[in-house]
Amino acid sequence: MKTQDVIDYFGSGAAVARAVGISQPAVSKWGEDVPGSRITNVRLAMMIEQQRRDNLAKRPRIRGAVKPEATDVRNPETQDDQRGQAAAF
Repeated sequence: MKTQDVIDYFGSGAAVARAVGISQPAVSKWGEDVPGSRITNVRLAMMIEQQRRDNLAKRPRIRGAVKPEATDVRNPETQDDQRGQAAAF
């Protein structure tokens, strides 16, 4: 497994370090190939990252603006205060 491929996947050496649970200087010392002692951790981190990306892709996107009247319960034009009277500001 090539170090540069892993860095490209995560976006930076610091991101690789966070994902694998090591320091960024340790990643920078890897050389051309990921050390054998880290391959399992890197593969696991890549699987977790892929699952995170897949979950983000499945989340519904909110398109367009939501009308404030539909969501803002404190809007004096659409809601009464606690006493049942129109709120005046």
